[in-house]
Amino acid sequence: MLAALFRCSKPNTYLYEESQKGRQLTASERGWVEQYLLLAPRYARYEAHLKAAAEAGVRAAALEYGVAFERPEFITLAERLNGDVDPEQMARVATSLEARTRWLRRAAEAGSHRALEDLADLGDPWAQERVAPLAGLHWLRDAAERALAEGDPVRAWIWQYVALARGEDLTLSTLAARHDGGSNDGEFYDSDFGGPLYVDGDEGLALPELERNQHGEAQAKAQAILRA
Repeated sequence: MLAALFRCSKPNTYLYEESQKGRQLTASERGWVEQYLLLAPRYARYEAHLKAAAEAGVRAAALEYGVAFERPEFITLAERLNGDVDPEQMARVATSLEARTRWLRRAAEAGSHRALEDLADLGDPWAQERVAPLAGLHWLRDAAERALAEGDPVRAWIWQYVALARGEDLTLSTLAARHDGGSNDGEFYDSDFGGPLYVDGDEGLALPELERNQHGEAQAKAQAILRA
């Protein structure tokens, strides 16, 4: 609580140090020095109280001290301590992927949609199933590709069936030639106009064949995800 009372940004020492070297300051620069002289002791009290709280085992203080004063050992301490702490911030400063995933899960369970999306992008099945009903085609394709890379073709088909239920198809190519520059920049390429072009879009996703019962499993899971 004492640290919160004194919380402030680190004051800039530059003009104060210049004045100590004998530099003649303008009126506005002297104002900045006066502001520094007011903030410097406040900032020192903020640091001292926050560090004391962190060393006393207050988890939120350990996290804040580690971030505000760039002391990673206090972030590690915050991971070990018990008590209330902001899980999203813990995820942002996590020292390992395992820790980041764990904190994102806690933040997502607490209602953070951003944490849920970040967790889904890391390939977490629990998060993916909650994001998928509202996710765009690009996300569904990425999720299917990730499932194929991990050797899980049934899961890749789940995302295909989610896409099909929404009128999309991950296996269709979206490759197209578009005008590069000029008045038609970005539009579908028209040879009557000519000029430079670029290729935009993705090749259709090559999904492996499944057994009939596997297709049924993928369809049922996709419907469950959409209902949820």
